[in-house]
Amino acid sequence: MLLSQRELNSSCGVCHDFYAVVTRFLSQYVHTHPLALNQLALTHAGDPGALHLIALAVQYATAFLAKAIEGMGSLWPDIRVDMSEDLERAYVVWLRLVQKGVKGITL
Repeated sequence: MLLSQRELNSSCGVCHDFYAVVTRFLSQYVHTHPLALNQLALTHAGDPGALHLIALAVQYATAFLAKAIEGMGSLWPDIRVDMSEDLERAYVVWLRLVQKGVKGITL
């Protein structure tokens, strides 16, 4: 039997509402910005417009990257990467965001 997306999210510790909002945004993003993304090749490195365009997608995906890092850590529990205090704080915030959604986050 196949699990629904909601059931998969629940079993992985991902807030389904957050997942739905992010996938909806990213779907709209890639379907409405293809020309803009194509234009990135014509921009110069560090161009504010290009950075903003890419940063939107990266910011939405970062929470899921944090969740993937947590999963990798469970595969190799003996390996510990030392993080700076700022980096660890950011990692925990992104991890909580993907687990609890925007409503469950406290800074």
